[in-house]
Amino acid sequence: MHRKFFVLCIASVLGIVGVAVSIYFYFNYSLLYGGVRTFGPLKMGADTPIGPGSYTFFPPKEIPKSHFYISVVQKGLWCVFEECSPEGLRIEALGGWLQGENTKQPEIRDIFGLEENTKVSSIIVVSDQNAKIIGIYPNKTTNDLANILKIHSKLIK
Repeated sequence: MHRKFFVLCIASVLGIVGVAVSIYFYFNYSLLYGGVRTFGPLKMGADTPIGPGSYTFFPPKEIPKSHFYISVVQKGLWCVFEECSPEGLRIEALGGWLQGENTKQPEIRDIFGLEENTKVSSIIVVSDQNAKIIGIYPNKTTNDLANILKIHSKLIK
């Protein structure tokens, strides 16, 4: 009798923990793909470091209002849209903005927190139409854009 009760208690606890973990990851899906809530100066819900009105080397020299913004900082990168990745065409077609920055720029390393986190070599930051950060992905590159777009499919209208 005690053994059945013990097994029932263990099963109940595991069930409750399983449901709680499932709910947590449902609302924080980006964490499953290596996303974080904070990284250096970047915080979920804060203003994006590169968004509407920011300078860009690409004409018109100022980032326009978009449905969403994706900034990629990695070695050897300096691009917009399809110059960064084949996913850039998709991002542009969906009304988003994709910009890549090079890690050799000290001000970019500082803005994105790579200066203080030397173990991280790249980062992707995703922001919504209000230029608020909704995804921070350390050590992710342009090769990860397709998966990150799947995670943030709610941005696609």
